[in-house]
Amino acid sequence: MPMTGYQIKKALESFRIIVDTREQATNKLEARLKDFGCPYERATLDYGDYTFNVTLADGVLCDTSVKVAPKVAIERKMDIDELALCLTHERVRFLKELERAKDKNAKMYLLIENGSWDDIINGNYKSWINSRTFLSNICFLQAHYDLNIVFCKDYNAGIVIKTILYQEAREYIKLKGSNNEKSNSIDTRVSKIKTLDR
Repeated sequence: MPMTGYQIKKALESFRIIVDTREQATNKLEARLKDFGCPYERATLDYGDYTFNVTLADGVLCDTSVKVAPKVAIERKMDIDELALCLTHERVRFLKELERAKDKNAKMYLLIENGSWDDIINGNYKSWINSRTFLSNICFLQAHYDLNIVFCKDYNAGIVIKTILYQEAREYIKLKGSNNEKSNSIDTRVSKIKTLDR
C-alpha cells in the first residue's frame, strides 16, 4: 500500500541535514546552519558536504556513527575560484569523489556560491584557466556524472541547501513507499502462484 500524505508528513518531521565533518567551523557555516531552520548533525560523508537523514518505519536512513555514503549529496564551493582549483591542481581528488558518488548511484548537486555561468564565460575569476576550457570542463562534469549545478549567493546557501535536500527527502520517502507497495504486490503474486502449484 502506498504511503499516505499523513505518513509522508510524519516521516518528514524527522528530517535533518547531515553536515560533513570537514566543513570548517566559520561564521559563514554558523549562518548557513541557522538558515537551515531544522535539526542538523555532523558526520563524515564519503562524498559531498551535505545530505539528508530521516527516520522511517524500518529505521534511520543513514547511520551517522560510520562514514555515510549518501543517496543525495550537495558539494559546496565558496566561489568559482575554488571550483577552478578542483578542476586543475585538485582535479584527481575531485574526480575520485565524483566517481565514488557515481559508483553508489548517488544524485549529486554542485552548489557554487557567488558566481554564475556568465562569470565563467566572461572570465570573471582569478584562476589562470581559460574560460572556454573552464566551461567545457564543467559541462563535461554535468554530462558524465549527471551533476546538477546550482549557483547562489553565499548568504542564501543555507536556504538553498535545505530546500534541495527537503524536496529530495520527500521524493525519496514517496518512492520508498511506492517500492514497498511493488514488493508486497510481487510477494502476493508469488504466494498465489505457489498456492496454484500445490
